[in-house]
Amino acid sequence: MLSTVLDLSSIEVWPPRESFSSLFYSSSRRRTYHDCKYILSKSSLGTGSYATVYECKRVGDGYKNRSQHFAIKKIEKRKMYGREFVVQNEFRILKFISSLSSSSLIKLVDYFETDENLYLVTQLCKGGELFDLILSHNKLNERNTRVIVKSILNSVLVLHHNNIIHRDLKSENILFSSNLQNLSDILIVDFGFSMIYDKKQGTNENGGTLSYMAPELIDKTIGKQSFAIDVWSIGVLTYFCLCGYFPFDCENDDETKEAILTSDYYFEPIEYWNHISNDAKNFINQCFIIDPLKRPSVEALLNHPFIS
Repeated sequence: MLSTVLDLSSIEVWPPRESFSSLFYSSSRRRTYHDCKYILSKSSLGTGSYATVYECKRVGDGYKNRSQHFAIKKIEKRKMYGREFVVQNEFRILKFISSLSSSSLIKLVDYFETDENLYLVTQLCKGGELFDLILSHNKLNERNTRVIVKSILNSVLVLHHNNIIHRDLKSENILFSSNLQNLSDILIVDFGFSMIYDKKQGTNENGGTLSYMAPELIDKTIGKQSFAIDVWSIGVLTYFCLCGYFPFDCENDDETKEAILTSDYYFEPIEYWNHISNDAKNFINQCFIIDPLKRPSVEALLNHPFIS
């Protein structure tokens, strides 16, 4: 894979450190912020540990296209105090990928802050999450799974070519741009756990969602964190699409971690898998190789018989 070292030094650091420390200043010492310049929907599109996403539209003088709607991520400063680097990292990667020509990576439209919150405004995806699509059909057929997974692979390939590891690829972070008539029209979102890959040092920070985590995220002795993390997650996504449940989903977190560390999964019950091709199963098997150095690259998976 040809890749260049991604230099984020030219991208501003936002939000600045004082955005968080000023929470504890007296009112006379606090910075002055503008009010939120968007109207947010009453109900949220999704909620995480430190942020909530809403649909919104721009208001205020000088903005012409007031009918256009966006997605806005509202981040509570108090919840991120001491962990502001997480938001700064997400912002810088969003800022960078927004400059790329890829239409399958979410674009940053605007950003600003108020006294209590930070806001990241991105394009709005009307087609919903892959997670909801799978649940609404219980599972997807092999043809539709192939279309979706191929689009995910092509999108992740752009990230990897730019030395970005997503580290949290999951069905909730795969959105459909407009409607479900074109299943290849996806957007990858939520770069909160994403990292720039350093081939010499690897990446040591924890991140991701347990059901999708690669073994090296749980046990660092298995190997350095690399692009192979995303490959493992793509295997989980493919498995989930085809049967409607997760390959590593045990009674508790410790048992789930053990199953991941030993790649202990099955194509069962048989009635869910007897109609699935050997190519599809082999594709999943390749993604679930424990040694990250032996796991195939995204480029190799694009040439796998299941995809090609």
